[in-house]
Amino acid sequence: MEIFSSQSSLKIFRQEIGRYVTSVAVAGIAWQITVTAFDVPKYLLPRPLEVIAVLFKEYPAFIEAMYYTSKNMLVGGSLGIIAGMFTALILASSKAARWILEPYLSIFQSFPRESLLPLLVVWIGFGAGLKIINAMLLAFFPVSVISLNALVNTRKDYIELVKSWGMTPQNILFKCRLMCAVPSIISSAKLALPYALIGSVLGEFMGGNDGLGNIIMTSSATFRLDRIFASILLLALLGTLGVGMITFFQNTVFKRFYLDN
Repeated sequence: MEIFSSQSSLKIFRQEIGRYVTSVAVAGIAWQITVTAFDVPKYLLPRPLEVIAVLFKEYPAFIEAMYYTSKNMLVGGSLGIIAGMFTALILASSKAARWILEPYLSIFQSFPRESLLPLLVVWIGFGAGLKIINAMLLAFFPVSVISLNALVNTRKDYIELVKSWGMTPQNILFKCRLMCAVPSIISSAKLALPYALIGSVLGEFMGGNDGLGNIIMTSSATFRLDRIFASILLLALLGTLGVGMITFFQNTVFKRFYLDN
């Protein structure tokens, strides 16, 4: 059963990769035909072949920048997901804590967290810490809000059932509420990693000499749209890989866990 499950997950993963590659290839061909047929100036919209060419020509710089951005995304996103889950568990376990702290979640959720970037620059500087903390902040809120909503809105008949078994509030939280909330938590993590990527890139826009965001900013000053589109393509790849990683983890580890339990 485990071998079959793993093979099935890998097959689905390969099919998804094929679907994405095919879609991107079709869009690229349509893009190339359109800009060629209408003779669109290169300074307005580069050809896909030019974007691919600059990726191969300057691949060391792009690989280094991609590594820097992905590292900040993964570190900040992971911290944000862990902090968000931990916060949701604390608030779900205590009505008093929820009554006091939940308004702050709503307040911080209601305005653009990007507006905090100038403050972070003053407090932290332009280094990697700025990108990681900004990525963590953007990843934290969707996880905390969605996870908390799932934890406190577990079906009442489930709660009444486990209460009749004599479970303590802590056991109810971890063995009933948390188990029922796992799908929502995974969905929030799928949102969190792309948000973390946005946070990392916004931090690179603010300053520093590394990352794909820095390539976009320096290239815009010289109207190098081919480098900008190449960076955007790599950012889209990073975001897709992040979501795909969580989906693969969901389809292997969590599905197997639920089947075994």
